[in-house]
Amino acid sequence: MGSITKRITALAVVAALGISLAACSGTASSSSSQSSASMPVKGQTITWSIEKDLTTLNPQINAQDAYTFVLRNIADSYLYLDNNGDYQPWLAKKYMESADRLTITLDLRQGVTFSDGEAFNADAVIANFKNQLSDSNSNPPVWKSVLKSFEKTGDYQVQFKLKAMSPKFIEALSSTGTSPISPNSLKDSKNLETGGSAISLIGPYKIGEYTKGSELTLVKNDSYRWDK
Repeated sequence: MGSITKRITALAVVAALGISLAACSGTASSSSSQSSASMPVKGQTITWSIEKDLTTLNPQINAQDAYTFVLRNIADSYLYLDNNGDYQPWLAKKYMESADRLTITLDLRQGVTFSDGEAFNADAVIANFKNQLSDSNSNPPVWKSVLKSFEKTGDYQVQFKLKAMSPKFIEALSSTGTSPISPNSLKDSKNLETGGSAISLIGPYKIGEYTKGSELTLVKNDSYRWDK
């Protein structure tokens, strides 16, 4: 899983017109400034800009392609799509599809926590899917029409049943559109709708300071050690 961490923390620079973002990994040492520009350096801050303002920090409802790489630094997903077009485990250490492809079972990684310290487990996953499918959710997911049911089948296992065979749902499991949010954050419905900085997620970075229309700072998530 270490290679995934390296992949998602490689930050890109895009058109400098709108909101400015910074990712901080810690305090720089005096020797780091003398390091070769071609060598990775810890403890530095990278700043880049994006041409459009951020609509929300809630990955489950943010549909801005320009911010996908930003969200990937703060929001892991259950699966990921590798370079060969195959789905691989991520927050799920294992996933299984039934022969008819109507049942998907996720075995979740243990020892994972959200950035607020809350445990990631089957209960947290169930809480997230209940929230996304709630009638009060003003941003229903596109996969809602294909999901028949879901249930906790173990402390770290969740099973989903589909109405019909469809690629929509497993695609969703590999996107930030289903990235789990801390159950504590789910209780703050206003913050979820507006996508404020109080949202706690799972990722190598976490939300630091956010000034709408101006600046977003991501800081290193020191508790992100589940992949080591």
